[in-house]
Amino acid sequence: TENGEALLPAMRELVKWSNQLNARIERISGRKSETVRIASYSSMSLHWLPLILKQLQADHPNINVEIVDGTVDDIFAWVRCGKVDLGFASRQPDMRCDWIPLREDPMVAILPMEFEVDDTQKLPVKFFDRKLFLMPSDGFEKDILRVLERNGVRPVVRAAEVDDGVILSMVEHGLGISILTELVIKDLHYNVHAMQLTPYCCRELGIAVQSAATLSPAVRRFITYARRIIM
Repeated sequence: TENGEALLPAMRELVKWSNQLNARIERISGRKSETVRIASYSSMSLHWLPLILKQLQADHPNINVEIVDGTVDDIFAWVRCGKVDLGFASRQPDMRCDWIPLREDPMVAILPMEFEVDDTQKLPVKFFDRKLFLMPSDGFEKDILRVLERNGVRPVVRAAEVDDGVILSMVEHGLGISILTELVIKDLHYNVHAMQLTPYCCRELGIAVQSAATLSPAVRRFITYARRIIM
């Protein structure tokens, strides 16, 4: 109609303006900051997270990361209740959440230098039976206890609510023996023997999430970088 033709130029301008507005909204939305909340063991925070964050933030500066250290029980509880988006931890039989495996972390025997052993040899897990054993804290004891029980070993356990460096120092000073992992003792220099165990023992390290099906794009991107760098 004549009236319709009169409105057509204004309608074209309105559609053009609307398309420009939508494109600008999409560009702004794509630049908005997103936060990924992470819980982790201190050893994984120290050795893995800086490598992941450096690459992630170089490529995606809009992703912010918040990190908190915790015990194994803390981490899985925080993941299940939604306090954090993901947790770096060791696999547990009762974790009740989705699991993304990353890497095995071999366990090693930690002995004082007064023990006459060859570091190039493997130490039987049976060696720990009835010996004074310094048990690490922060949930790591669960991984160790499973290894000891599986091999029928019952050491004399002295619980040590201290960090990994203190465990190494206590062993160095002849206060007992222990089991740690290769990642835990990496870059820690103490005058102790660190020996592989036989049979082979390890903990499986990975990422716990509440549900792999409902992860945000930022969390998925972070996990992609973690797998690329660590695996």
